[in-house]
Amino acid sequence: MSEPSISVIVPTYKRAQLLSLTLPTYLQPETSELIVVDDCSPDTTREVVESLAADHPRIRYIRTDANRKQPHAKNLGISQAKGQYLYFGDDDSVLLPGSLERLMTTLHDYGASIVGACAPYLTRPPKDKDFSSIFEEILGEIEQSKRSHKTEINKRLIDPISLEARFDIRTKEPVEVPFVQASFLVSRELAEKIGFDEYYFGNCYREETDFLIRAHNAGEKIIYEPRAIQANLPRSIAMGGAHDGSSNFLIRKLRYFKSALENNWYFLTKNKEALQKAFGLDVSPLHRQAVFAIIIARVIISYPLRKVIGHEL
Repeated sequence: MSEPSISVIVPTYKRAQLLSLTLPTYLQPETSELIVVDDCSPDTTREVVESLAADHPRIRYIRTDANRKQPHAKNLGISQAKGQYLYFGDDDSVLLPGSLERLMTTLHDYGASIVGACAPYLTRPPKDKDFSSIFEEILGEIEQSKRSHKTEINKRLIDPISLEARFDIRTKEPVEVPFVQASFLVSRELAEKIGFDEYYFGNCYREETDFLIRAHNAGEKIIYEPRAIQANLPRSIAMGGAHDGSSNFLIRKLRYFKSALENNWYFLTKNKEALQKAFGLDVSPLHRQAVFAIIIARVIISYPLRKVIGHEL
């Protein structure tokens, strides 16, 4: 019997400058194909991906006819995928070696339907301009995080009220959770059944949580695997994407705030019963939204300070 094949799906938009760094990290031994869904980027994304594909035949390039956002791009990738399993990656993050193998092993060992990776943020740009040391630096930051955060906090990976999650923390072992972050392994059959809700707009906040909480509500087992690492590049490098392109900081953050609030409210009202079932709490969408609004407002207010001290998120 042949080994299960994995189709990696990476939506991308206006991040041509990152793709030569990020895309090759998804070409792991378990990857049967890497589907890059270009969400109608106005930059040189096509040229960069086609150049990479010339050297890596497993790369497939698909382009949308308009900028339709992440949920549509992911659904398009699902419809084109040939693998038995799918892994959703990001164009502004790198997948550390061995991560797909770890996710697949955990999926089978735990009888899970979905397994999500740990998603730490690299807080500073890599020291080498060619990013040759990026994996070593990421692992160094992860070890530092392990020393500063106790790993016995499995029960607090997700706040049951705000739904804010800490999927950058290395727990001692895999943990069953109601949802994970955006980079996860799932069977193609289940992904086709659940699908991503294309209502989400702007920054598409909660689009992946929507998919996952609906899967959980349908009885699917979801596991957080801290030993698989999908590391996010710092915002100073990861320009473009779904983030607002305005050069005015205040306008950019206010637009993000508005989009996140509207998407979050849609998510909360749509999935009220599923969230009550997942966390065993009868908390109203309005209560959750109020707590979330306070949290995101604090993040926006503190952003200039983090930027000054070199910890831009």
